[in-house]
Amino acid sequence: MHQPATPLNKQDAVTPPDDHGIGVQPINRQSGSDFVRKIVSLIIVASAVIITLYVWGIIERHPRTDDATARANVVGIAPRVAGQILKLNVQDNQQVKKGDVLFEIDPEDYRLVLEKAKAELAALDRQIEQARSTLQRLEPLLPKHFTTAENVDEARTKVTTLEAQREGVVATINLEELHLSYCKVIAPFSGRVINLNISAGAHVTTGVPVFSLLDTSKWYVIANFREAEVQHMAPGSEAIVYLSNANSTGSASRKGFRFASKSKIPTRISSAWARQRWRSSKVRHRNNL
Repeated sequence: MHQPATPLNKQDAVTPPDDHGIGVQPINRQSGSDFVRKIVSLIIVASAVIITLYVWGIIERHPRTDDATARANVVGIAPRVAGQILKLNVQDNQQVKKGDVLFEIDPEDYRLVLEKAKAELAALDRQIEQARSTLQRLEPLLPKHFTTAENVDEARTKVTTLEAQREGVVATINLEELHLSYCKVIAPFSGRVINLNISAGAHVTTGVPVFSLLDTSKWYVIANFREAEVQHMAPGSEAIVYLSNANSTGSASRKGFRFASKSKIPTRISSAWARQRWRSSKVRHRNNL
């Protein structure tokens, strides 16, 4: 009798014998490819974790931030005397040097006051000379009773009073000469003129700034860091600062500077963000910052 044949799965199928009569064991290709994919996936995940930890360690040891501003000291240029601007020697955004004459105020009023004070001094000198001569004539006459002591006292008082007036006039002359020198406003330091919106002929007031002068010799950067990053900063550590600006064509450019921090970093910070200030005289000004 013949038994019915049962179908065989692909995995149960036996490979027909080769020429030597030996059968070949079947190979499970699907399980092998799954194993390779799992190994590759594990390698990729492990590599991603390692790279992430490595980058995180670099960022923690070398913190960086884009929440920073570059600043410089700005001083308002205010005249010490009032008057009309006779000559304006600078323009907005112009670079000037220490001692340059920025603008000149009409000195005519102060010159007239100075000449008047000098004329008063000359008149007082003549009066003092006459008063001293009178006193010298009266003093020898007092012992001979040709004059009274009251007249001698009056002559002495007049000489003393005129000499005191002379000191006041001399002080006035010195003050007016100082005011006359203030008519030329000079740059107190080298820098760049900013916020200039006046012209020659404008009237300026004492103590009121006309424009501002930017000190380009010293720049400092204020940057905000997370509190956990401050512990990796030490005084004297080198910092790299990139300054970005846009030129007249609208394209942005980037410039990098290196300098060492000279300020001390606090070890205890109560706020969520720490502010670290760097100062350096090595960072020079660049146009259109």
